[in-house]
Amino acid sequence: MADFQHFLPGLMGREGGYVDHPADPGKETYAGVARAYNPQWRGWALVDAVKTKLCLHSPVPAAKYAAINQALHGNAEMQVLISAFYKASYWDELQLDHVSSQALAEQMADHGTNAGTSRPAKMIQFAVNQVAGKPLLVVDGQLGMKSVTAINAADQAKLLKAFVQLRRDHYEYRTGVRTPAPDVLALLKSLKVVPDPTQKVFLKSWLARLPK
Repeated sequence: MADFQHFLPGLMGREGGYVDHPADPGKETYAGVARAYNPQWRGWALVDAVKTKLCLHSPVPAAKYAAINQALHGNAEMQVLISAFYKASYWDELQLDHVSSQALAEQMADHGTNAGTSRPAKMIQFAVNQVAGKPLLVVDGQLGMKSVTAINAADQAKLLKAFVQLRRDHYEYRTGVRTPAPDVLALLKSLKVVPDPTQKVFLKSWLARLPK
């Protein structure tokens, strides 16, 4: 079965450290944890302590990100908090300990961290139906054992390819670059994905999260 510990190092490589991008709805982020969506995360106390020590206040200028990251690099407490956050909020939420394919589980978890867990949950159910050529699953975002069994029983190469394409469709539609096929468009609308050209600044980095 898929293993969270194999996923985490790659995720940290993609998420990086501290960012306070003015165009990001999540506002401040550290290791991909968005403050606007996760204000109670205990890691923010460590970030704020560093900002206070450096006499910094939000919005933090980009030139100061490195100083914050340097101060937090190697902080053992922060590493524990990051790992626990992603395991509970994304990996466990998507039932990924029960998914047989490591590659697929990592794509699902990665999309969850980037777009919220309700989206990859519905997207994988939709992808299972695409690969099967018939509606095996209700696309409701509830990943119970019926969904997990269907995920594991599907052709894994085809399912991974279908899910990755849905991620691409999501990002390109979200940034106003492209409108997907009608059935996929209906899915994205059900996920409350709304085109916003201002988000195009993030498209390159979002697409870089997909396998080549």
